[in-house]
Amino acid sequence: MRLIYVEWVDSSSVGNQTWVSTADVIEATESAHTDIVCRSAGFLIKETSKSLAVAAHMGVENISSAGHMIIPKSAIRKRRWLSK
Repeated sequence: MRLIYVEWVDSSSVGNQTWVSTADVIEATESAHTDIVCRSAGFLIKETSKSLAVAAHMGVENISSAGHMIIPKSAIRKRRWLSK
């Protein structure tokens, strides 16, 4: 498995995952002024036409892994290989 570095734009939520008023959602949407840019580095498990699956930890002989992120390609701003 190759190591990869990915910068991607995250989504956000409004409130603490409880019921909120529609007005609060509209206000939060209008006041959102900056992207939430995240950085991930890990083992590229799988790449499809729509996403990358990256794992932070890889077991011996690539049989198991942990710390997974599935990142939509539409959210990716930058990527580069960390290994050959």
